[in-house]
Amino acid sequence: MTDILNTHISRRQFLGAGVAAGLAALAAVFDPDQVWANRVDSIPSHPEMLPPVAATETPPVVIEVGEVRMQGIPKEVNPEVVDSAKGDFINKTGVAPHIFADPGGLLVGPDFGYTGTGNPWSASPEGWKTMYEANGGIQPFSPVTQEVVRWSGEAYQNLPEGGFGIYTGGQMTVTIGDAVIEMPPQGPGHIYMFAARGLYPDGKQDTDHNTTVQITDYRPGHLQLLMYQSRQKTGLAFISEDQFLQMVATAHTMGTNCGAEGCSKLTLVAYDSNTGAMEILSHSQGRSLDVAKAKENWRVFFSNWRTF
Repeated sequence: MTDILNTHISRRQFLGAGVAAGLAALAAVFDPDQVWANRVDSIPSHPEMLPPVAATETPPVVIEVGEVRMQGIPKEVNPEVVDSAKGDFINKTGVAPHIFADPGGLLVGPDFGYTGTGNPWSASPEGWKTMYEANGGIQPFSPVTQEVVRWSGEAYQNLPEGGFGIYTGGQMTVTIGDAVIEMPPQGPGHIYMFAARGLYPDGKQDTDHNTTVQITDYRPGHLQLLMYQSRQKTGLAFISEDQFLQMVATAHTMGTNCGAEGCSKLTLVAYDSNTGAMEILSHSQGRSLDVAKAKENWRVFFSNWRTF
């Protein structure tokens, strides 16, 4: 006998089965509509008899700050959980103190520490000695620490555990985990500087807290990636604020992303991947390599962990 509870049948088939069982008895008591309704009520878990449930998704929260568009960034972050400059670490400008302070990580060339007046190439033993004693806090420019993305489409970079990254260009979209930061072009006189703190080190061997960063929407040949790796025994606390200010002055004066004469406008997007702390600031400056000018005229457009 067919198990009617596990077989989907039409109303006509159901009535036919009832007639075969005994027409005379059914004629006196049978209400097919009521029986069918009761049958459905008695087996609510039957997949063929339940209405489909539409899947619902919560749309991501989008934060727009001027031209910059962000997803996966918290609206507010408790400042007590953000690692910012204090104590022995000094941030003189108030610009992104969760990223920049001194003493901080440095990327240096062969003239580092040279005090002479001649050609410094390979003639700076004191600088190399200082670099060696910094236990990874000072590293040379190399294909590992500095790269220009020359291909189209998408690029990938390591945001090192215990370290930092700085990306500069006229446009880019950066994806770090769930965080997506869109930085569209703002004209030939503008450059972006995106800075990010990597995940904190856990001090354990055979664990990997490096993060793969995806970068899209850039102009090939016009995107520079800098990587500040962790120190040997501890994470890198900050990127040197002095070096950051030198980069700012260079971008305004002779940075090649803006031709030979630099960009007058710069937008800094500074992100901590541990806490979600984010700040967006802008800076305007005429052509000058004077770092003192790079310290002035900063405007804060967004911070989710500080009030101004």
